[in-house]
Amino acid sequence: MLTGGIHVKAKPSYRADIEGLRALAVILVILYHYQVPGISGGFIGVDVFFVISGFVITQLLERAFQKDTFRFRDFYARRIRRLVPVFLLVSTATFLMISPFYIGDAYYIFAKSWLASLIGLSNLYYFNELSQYFAPETLSLSLLHTWSLAVEEQFYLLWPASLYLAYRFGKGRTAHWPFRITLVATFVLSVYMASALLITKHDHFPGYNALWPTLGTAMVIYAGLHQPATFTARLLSLPVMVFLGGISYSLYLWHWPPVALMHYQLIELTWLNRLLLIAGVVALSWFSFRFVENRYRHRDWSFTKSFLIFILAPLIVIWAIQSTIRIADDTSFRIPEERRELYKIIANNNPADLYKRCFKGKPVEFNQSDACLFGAKPADGQPNSMLIGDSHAIAQIGFIEQLLKGTDYSVLMVTRASTPFLPPAIAEKAQASDPTKVARNQALSDYLSQRPMTVFIGAWWSAYLKSEHYQRYFVDTIGWLKAHGHTVIVMEDVPELPSSSYAECLLKNMDDCSISAEDVKKSLANFYRFKQNAQQRYPDVQWINPRKVLCDATRCQTVLNGIPLYRDESHLNNVGGIEIGQEYLKRFGNPLTSSEK
Repeated sequence: MLTGGIHVKAKPSYRADIEGLRALAVILVILYHYQVPGISGGFIGVDVFFVISGFVITQLLERAFQKDTFRFRDFYARRIRRLVPVFLLVSTATFLMISPFYIGDAYYIFAKSWLASLIGLSNLYYFNELSQYFAPETLSLSLLHTWSLAVEEQFYLLWPASLYLAYRFGKGRTAHWPFRITLVATFVLSVYMASALLITKHDHFPGYNALWPTLGTAMVIYAGLHQPATFTARLLSLPVMVFLGGISYSLYLWHWPPVALMHYQLIELTWLNRLLLIAGVVALSWFSFRFVENRYRHRDWSFTKSFLIFILAPLIVIWAIQSTIRIADDTSFRIPEERRELYKIIANNNPADLYKRCFKGKPVEFNQSDACLFGAKPADGQPNSMLIGDSHAIAQIGFIEQLLKGTDYSVLMVTRASTPFLPPAIAEKAQASDPTKVARNQALSDYLSQRPMTVFIGAWWSAYLKSEHYQRYFVDTIGWLKAHGHTVIVMEDVPELPSSSYAECLLKNMDDCSISAEDVKKSLANFYRFKQNAQQRYPDVQWINPRKVLCDATRCQTVLNGIPLYRDESHLNNVGGIEIGQEYLKRFGNPLTSSEK
């Protein structure tokens, strides 16, 4: 048969070397995910799988076309019985495994990804919802690896129909040009996006780099068609490779969830842990291959029966689980009692939720009622101060409230997610793509133009200040506030954690919840540059630094007096903010009643 202009033989003979290729592919992926030194691009094993699958499925379809026995319902029934039973086993075991540990968004994200994985859309789910593959947060996503299964399942939807039409109406010979066009188009798209994976953090993948593993695999398969006794084929046909190739699908499914849980629990991947993981995963994979894969894949069930048992029924159950987690996840049956109070501090004390009236209301008509007033009662009914900024500003309200005690500051809190304060002329340049943010800052500027006051300003400094433009924008913003007669107090940020998992350090029973002060200092390089420039131009601006409580010369704490301080990698929880404020007053006095700058 002609496929993309290449003739593929349709011999139904067993290929031991292809089993060996499967083994090589899964070994590369496992070594990469287990962070074995020197395996920086091991995820190319996924591309090896794709090539093998394409070849095997094309052969299967070719044989069916030649015998005139191909039926779409039979094809998809076999695919369901081949792929889904083991997935259901692994994903259900994973759900049970992570339930005592995953909390908040991490648990809900698992439930959503579980549903997306079952219906073959997890690649699109992760593409839309999550950050890039190498971001630390992705390491604890237990079903992240199912993106490749979704790609394969989408291939099963498109390729059989395309091949059938070409064979039926072009007899496989005159209709090869659509495949050439598709090949070129998908290659160009892959080079353009380069979004799913990277060979290293500097090499684009997919893209032209995908050619090397895919072409190499194709050449090995092609050579085996004509010269089955090559040295490469003999190596790939060794008994250990054939064994691992036979259980490679189960190996691929089982290998990632336990290491994702280890990442979530901040357990180090030592050599002993790697070896134990590999041994356990091989044992589980043999078991699931022997008693699940082989039990169902050869059963002569209809498409309707296969679909009802392995797709529809589990879909309903998983949807119910997801809905329960979203609406009323009761942690009492999952989280041990001694850890439940810690969980509540972390998960139930988000200032953006506690004070959502001051954060999530209408962008222009911001709340000016007593509900958003903190500190002293206004003498004339008008606050003499404001806290403005984004989610990092509101995250510090517990800290700021402690400083307000005993002072005459009456603070109106006006914050909004991802919307740092910028005066109109700057906002129109910096936030031109989001008119809502421009309108918000125009309304704030109008309010601030009415009378002088003290302005506390906060933001996710480390994120914005990566931009040279924002380096200037924020200095000019301070200038605008000063020009309108305001006293400016800049709220510095707390240290950013390596991942949100560190916020739950106490829940993970870790002995040391601190992070490197040197790493924190490096992450603040852009902020220090901004601060220096601002201090040179406006030396009377006051800077309040909560890191003084948390960091010494070597370490920065994420826990203070037994209280977890964070709710994620960069935001304080409200109880944590209060604790930092109280500790700040004990150690350094109140900067609002002293001459500290």
